[in-house]
Order: sequence, then structure tokens, then C-alpha cells
Amino acid sequence: MKPKLSLLSFILAALLALGLLAGTSLHASAKHAVLKYPTFLTFTKVPGVDLGKPFIVSGTLKANTGVPVAFLDVFFTINGKKVAEARTNAAGSFQRKFNNKFSAGTYTISATTKTNHFYLGAAGSTSV
Repeated sequence: MKPKLSLLSFILAALLALGLLAGTSLHASAKHAVLKYPTFLTFTKVPGVDLGKPFIVSGTLKANTGVPVAFLDVFFTINGKKVAEARTNAAGSFQRKFNNKFSAGTYTISATTKTNHFYLGAAGSTSV
């Protein structure tokens, strides 16, 4: 013979079940909230570029805490056109050689990184 549950027992059991579900739901959403550190991309001084000659652009990527951001892709555009990419090394430094032959003029080189699990994306630019 099955024991009979009183209405009060049933309500308490239902409230307990709802409380457990709500706790699981909150825990699951908190699990996905990950702190992401801001990053800063800086260029080293670009030397003068000789017309028609290759040139190298370099710089560093660091978190706002000053820690280098290692092994992250850096994407380059020249005057808004995607041209190349590089990867930061263990010290957060990147370097890219450009063999493009440009006409005389001033060109804006921009570099960006994407947001990942730990860091927010960054952007910077320089002119040659």
C-alpha cells in the first residue's frame, strides 16, 4: 500500500524541486560569465619606408595588467584593405614583413585582434 502524501508535503516537495532547479539555472549561467581582460596593441616606431622596398611592422600586445598576450593572431589592413596577419610570440610581440609595392604617399596600417576566452580584442594603427 502506498503512503499518502499530505497537501503540505506535496507543496514542500514542489518548492524544494523548484529551488533546486533555480539554483542549477543560476549556477549554469554564472559558469559562462568569464572575466575578459582589456588588451592594448602598440606599434614600435616604423622606420622610413623606401619606395618599392619591403618594410617591417612590429609591436606588442599586452593585457591591461601589463602581462604580454601570447600566441594571439593580429590582422593587418592597409588603408582599410585586409593584407596580412601575424601571431604574437611568448613575449606578446608581433612582426610582419610587407613586400607590397606602393606608390608614393601616406598609408595607414591598422592591426586588430579578436576577443577570445580570456582577452578583449584590441586595435591600433600607424602611418607609413
